[in-house]
Amino acid sequence: MFGTFWDRTIGAVAEPGFALDSQLTNEFDAIIFFDQTNPSDLLSFPFAVTTLSLPNGTVGVSYFEDLVSTYSPGPLWTVIEGALPPGLSLKSGGPLTGVPTLSGTYNFTVSAAEDGPAATAQLQVTVQK
Repeated sequence: MFGTFWDRTIGAVAEPGFALDSQLTNEFDAIIFFDQTNPSDLLSFPFAVTTLSLPNGTVGVSYFEDLVSTYSPGPLWTVIEGALPPGLSLKSGGPLTGVPTLSGTYNFTVSAAEDGPAATAQLQVTVQK
């Protein structure tokens, strides 16, 4: 019924000059044609830290916990308030690592940021002897 047509299939991003040589009846179940369109507006995404609690640690025992957020592929992590347990550090990619040297309960706020606004979370680690 139809011959071969040059067509452009546009998803989230339109690439200039991208065209396919396709047999439409083999490629599509239905075709909808819009004579006029407008570009889409990028919606803001509610970024959040999804790590809500941390496991306890023990003095002298290696500690490792990856912090997680809805950012992808990965945000820049920082401690913006409070203090980590002595011996632990928060790497920029999200792992909280080290060997705790002092027992106690430590409250701190972390920030995860990429290109947009930062997401924050209040966390707590208890280090036992």
